[in-house]
Amino acid sequence: MPEGESYMKKAIIILISVLLITSFAACRNGDTPETAGTTASENTSAKSIVETSSASQTFEKTLDGVTLKVYIENPKVKPGGEVHVTATVTNNSGKDIVSTLPIYNRQHYEIRTKILTQDGKAFYDKDYPIEVTEDATRQFIVKSGESYVQDMYLVAAEINSGMSGTADAVPYGAGKCAGTSTFKWDGGNGAEKSLTVSFEIEIV
Repeated sequence: MPEGESYMKKAIIILISVLLITSFAACRNGDTPETAGTTASENTSAKSIVETSSASQTFEKTLDGVTLKVYIENPKVKPGGEVHVTATVTNNSGKDIVSTLPIYNRQHYEIRTKILTQDGKAFYDKDYPIEVTEDATRQFIVKSGESYVQDMYLVAAEINSGMSGTADAVPYGAGKCAGTSTFKWDGGNGAEKSLTVSFEIEIV
């Protein structure tokens, strides 16, 4: 075989080898962005969960050493859904405080919490769907240095005494609603003191 022809064959073999190596490397590099894209998608989902959980709201007011703190777990709710509200009264006034409430204690009377639609319709309390009123009263005491916690689930629907149960409740439509939590106590000499925290709920 002539020397020139042998040289050409070697050169062609070397060139083919270089091309194969380059193509293989390109394929490996092409896989990398796809993997990175999957990771980015997973990170985005995790972030959205954090943002959802951080949508809760806390409001707080203090008067004469008495603090009313209201925690709203989910300020946005679907029609017929439940809003989780936790209201806490902490007494750092240096003395016991007394509230006068209806004698019927199977209601969340201690910290009166209401959520009203724009046309004045109230969310109902999941624990006590039908509100009962009594003329007789009782005393509710929060001792100095102690707290009282009231946990509630208020439902974005209408229910009344004529309905057979909560399954008959009529969900409210979308819109913004006004919420309040109020704690009242005896301020002495027949005077009444109160704290009210306002918040907003949206039916979406």
